[in-house]
Amino acid sequence: MRGQTTLAFNTREDVQQLIPDYTIPSGKAHQTLEIGFVTDDVPTLFQKVVEAGYETVLAPVKKPWGQVVAYVLDPDGHLIELCTPM
Repeated sequence: MRGQTTLAFNTREDVQQLIPDYTIPSGKAHQTLEIGFVTDDVPTLFQKVVEAGYETVLAPVKKPWGQVVAYVLDPDGHLIELCTPM
């Protein structure tokens, strides 16, 4: 978003519902952070992340509410959400 910052909080349970097959990576049992980046082109950004060698969690998928989302991990194992605007 331009000129605006939006902050949302999710519980681990919320994240588990959004990514049903996701489990916290071994050695990251205390993971507490997820950050999301909004983009109009999730597949292209996801591909750039893959090509940069980062671990992926969920390839781009269209959710029932119309938003496209994908998840990757940062080098410390924190979830990074790539998503289209709501």
